[in-house]
Amino acid sequence: MLGFVFLGAGAQKWNPYAVRAAVSPAPMLPHEFGGNGELTFVVGNSGNEVMKRVADQEMTLMITLSYGVPADEDPLASVGGPWAGKFRWSYDPSLGTYMAVQKEDIPAASEGLVSIRYKVTGNSRSSAPANGFNVNLQQPPYTNGVNLTHDDDVSAYTFVRAYDYGDAPASYGEAVHEIDVFKDPGSGNYLNYVYLGRSVDAEPSGFHTSGADGDDLNGSDDEDGVVFPELIRGDTVALPVVVTIHEGGYGVLNAWIDWNGDGDFTDPGEKFAGPVDFFESGTKTLTLIVPTEAEISKPVYARFRLGENKGSPAGSHEWGEVEDYLLTIREKETDQESKIDPVLPSGVPVKFQDYDYITPAIYAAGSVVFKSMADNRQEKTKTITDKFSVTP
Repeated sequence: MLGFVFLGAGAQKWNPYAVRAAVSPAPMLPHEFGGNGELTFVVGNSGNEVMKRVADQEMTLMITLSYGVPADEDPLASVGGPWAGKFRWSYDPSLGTYMAVQKEDIPAASEGLVSIRYKVTGNSRSSAPANGFNVNLQQPPYTNGVNLTHDDDVSAYTFVRAYDYGDAPASYGEAVHEIDVFKDPGSGNYLNYVYLGRSVDAEPSGFHTSGADGDDLNGSDDEDGVVFPELIRGDTVALPVVVTIHEGGYGVLNAWIDWNGDGDFTDPGEKFAGPVDFFESGTKTLTLIVPTEAEISKPVYARFRLGENKGSPAGSHEWGEVEDYLLTIREKETDQESKIDPVLPSGVPVKFQDYDYITPAIYAAGSVVFKSMADNRQEKTKTITDKFSVTP
């Protein structure tokens, strides 16, 4: 609700003013994530007489944007609010400044809102907020000496900030990374803009879901740092991890899998990688040994964190990204039984192949070495040390 500025008994004839500047949202998203918002302020006349529009003596507003530009391609299309129509607008892109010239009378004891849609082009820190605007009101010359001047200038500034959250169920703890998009003022390079895979998006909060996909369903699907092979109990697999490191940054990778499916990453052996240093973009291949007792009756969760050198699956990092995954682990399949004919002496190699038809046979007692392609179509050597009867 707008609140008028009154001067009480003996009020001045005219008192143009600009007050209550605001930036929304605050903070904003960085330029890298399409940060944008709205700038608003209130302009009015608290005097007891109408402030007439007098040619060449109009009230003027100078509105200078900082670390941003009008959000629309046409800067004038970005201007709105109930009182925007009381002014004639122009925009100077070289200065980042709007000029609004009074084009109609301003009633006594009245005020109204002006808004500007804003797009972030530069990132400012919380320690020195600079994303916003300043309004300077220049009163009509005919009001000089008969109006207050302490309410003719108003500003509002915020800063930029972006976070990435883990999206595994809440029992795994809140993992949050601030996405560092700030640059070295000397080199112009990013300081620690690093993330898993080829992209990262910013999120307003954590989205804990049973599918570890809350991040993907609320924004872009940026969980592209790891592609898992088939996981089978007892197997050892290669696990490539892709990271992006901008300019001179670096990140440390740590990773966990909830092998027993008990809802946390804190059991022995569940941290399977880290710390692994990354000083440039690329791929590093981790060795993953799947425990023989890994949970197979339900999916389990994995968490990868690239950022500071912290070894905890939960908590905050000042830069980087976290990615959570839902995994299925299978039991190792036994070799398919295949049969041969006829009785063979010991030491004779025989090749078995899954699903091939082979005639019934009996092995005599003794050691027979043969090769099987039943397990993942890989040949293996085995020994039979007793009489062995087989059928297809």
